[in-house]
Amino acid sequence: MEDYQFSKVYKANSAAYSPGSTFIATASQNTVVIRSTSSLESIRTWACAVPDRSRGDSSSTHGVHEVIIDYLEWSPGGTHLLAFSHSNGLVWVFDLPKNEVVARVGGDVLEATWGGDFLLTQMERGLALYDLTSGRNLFIQNAQGYAWSPDRSYIAVSERHQGKQYVGVYDKKTLVRHFEVLSADTTHISWSPCGKWIALLDWTLSHHVFFYSPVGVYIGTYALDTSSNAAHDLVQSIKRTAWAPNGRHFAIGDSGGLVRIVESENWTSIASLRGYQGISIHEPVVPPWTGEPPSIVQFEPTTISPTGSAIHWLGFSPDGTVLFFGQENVLHIAAFLVDSVSPTPVIEATVSISFNASIRSVQYCPTSNRIAIVTRTRYLYLYDGLGVEGVEIPDAHSFGALSVRWAPDGSSVAICDKSSFCLVYEDPGAEDAKWDEM
Repeated sequence: MEDYQFSKVYKANSAAYSPGSTFIATASQNTVVIRSTSSLESIRTWACAVPDRSRGDSSSTHGVHEVIIDYLEWSPGGTHLLAFSHSNGLVWVFDLPKNEVVARVGGDVLEATWGGDFLLTQMERGLALYDLTSGRNLFIQNAQGYAWSPDRSYIAVSERHQGKQYVGVYDKKTLVRHFEVLSADTTHISWSPCGKWIALLDWTLSHHVFFYSPVGVYIGTYALDTSSNAAHDLVQSIKRTAWAPNGRHFAIGDSGGLVRIVESENWTSIASLRGYQGISIHEPVVPPWTGEPPSIVQFEPTTISPTGSAIHWLGFSPDGTVLFFGQENVLHIAAFLVDSVSPTPVIEATVSISFNASIRSVQYCPTSNRIAIVTRTRYLYLYDGLGVEGVEIPDAHSFGALSVRWAPDGSSVAICDKSSFCLVYEDPGAEDAKWDEM
């Protein structure tokens, strides 16, 4: 862990890497700053302002201090950046080459994201897709949720019409397919990475997942076992789901701490896994009277009894060889080895890692076998397949890390709390002179 170096701590409500990892966008209150990832030098600065409609001037900066930007996202090509304020329900789109605002979407926006070069916003009355090039847009009424196809050419939308549930498949410009589904009230929709399946999680029947093809063919249903001979499932519900990167397997985490693996041949469970089946280690408790907490936390072996608490985190490594799932303050990691012939993967529990505080964010490195974890403390925890260590964020006594995000090239990690952020780099030798210049 001594191979990592922290940058200074900067003010920011949120942060987002550009697709190529060259830049990182940060927002502090209403100000958006584009920085060089390598030096954190400011490249662009914009202020997000609420238009003063009483003056009839859409470019007015009246009310600028009322805006708090809490979400940033780059377009896939890295030429545009959206900045979203939940409290204001407003979205700004910036063009980096032109260094200007090219779009502003207002009203009651609840969520904003990119769909290729299209901007998508979700509102209470539906979804809106904007083509920033042509200026045309598509509005989808009664939308409850959505999922993009792997290449983001299509979007599947769960819709409710006249008391019935439907899925609409759109090509960003028009409706391609529209079909009724068995779900009584869809709470989550996801598209498999292979593009062959769409999964619907039902809110009313919270122990059911329905599977369809993108053309509307019903494929199958998976339901948690609620028979009388499985009493532990009677009160269980599905809390988290995740597709394996190959699309062949679908992981389901329930409220009782069990993860099931469903295969895509017959949509049945072929394996299940609980935590604490491998090595167990824990973060040692440092008594307050010992003085300052250690700069590096070494985890220790422990014997922990399994807990039945709900699954809060669930996912796979980018190459699909590792399955991880987390409960309140414990992260479980298992090898997930898929045979090209057998539908049943070999799952081997590796380690269960217990933290002193609740896990707030987990992200797998996109380029290597490393996991970054934060727990609203001033520590960054890194697991590398061999072990885990916690490293204290320097000069940040009031820092409480809430989110962690890897750069797309895996060269650095951004850590954010409510009002500040810092970056962590791998090679301190290349960075020594950099901080002296700032």
